[in-house]
Amino acid sequence: MTNIRRQAVVSVIIVGLSAAAAGGTPPDPHAVLIQYGVGTQLYAITSEGLVGQVTTKTGLKQGEWFAIEKGRLVPGIGDLNPAPVGYIKGLREKLKYALFNGPNLAATTTIVGIKAGCIFGFFTEANYAGILGFRSCPSGDLAYDYGYNGTFLTGMADDGLLVGYHDNPHLQYSGLIVSPSGDERDYVVPGADGTKIFTAQRLLFHFLYACTNLMKFRNGFWVAAAWRAREY
Repeated sequence: MTNIRRQAVVSVIIVGLSAAAAGGTPPDPHAVLIQYGVGTQLYAITSEGLVGQVTTKTGLKQGEWFAIEKGRLVPGIGDLNPAPVGYIKGLREKLKYALFNGPNLAATTTIVGIKAGCIFGFFTEANYAGILGFRSCPSGDLAYDYGYNGTFLTGMADDGLLVGYHDNPHLQYSGLIVSPSGDERDYVVPGADGTKIFTAQRLLFHFLYACTNLMKFRNGFWVAAAWRAREY
């Protein structure tokens, strides 16, 4: 991590629709509304289906929810009070509600992704003491607590490298990078008041951290930009 190039860039995303690729007929873009409860957050589309967080209208009964343990969904024990829970929705499959269960059953859970047999995201502790990141794999369950009030895991590479962000006592956000061996490093874009890292991928034998939501207070307004850091 010592030789990290820092490059601040402003990202402009241009989406091109190819008429040739569509047989000469441009596709008809449309939006799909997804709502499973009082409130629904969609975080990713994975090989297992849609994942995210949903707030149910009523508490879930035993048999209606699962505990996340060692990368699997295990039938939960007991009834739940209404609270935001993670969900997995496969194609033509019934919605599966889930709470992280390690070391104790979480009060709330957000599933951010599923990769290499692991489920990851963040959760609220049972006693509501704070928000921690989690990774649940066949090899075991791990919780990550690097922040003052909250630690959010938002991305995972194929080899297990994790990225995300956490807060500090000044309520500012720092990006975090956790290596496959478990070493954590903070990363803050030079000159920024806050940094959040959202995705991590390997590209051409280098790590490419695709990061967004660089926040800087400038002339009385919050402005956002994108940045990237490449490790050699």
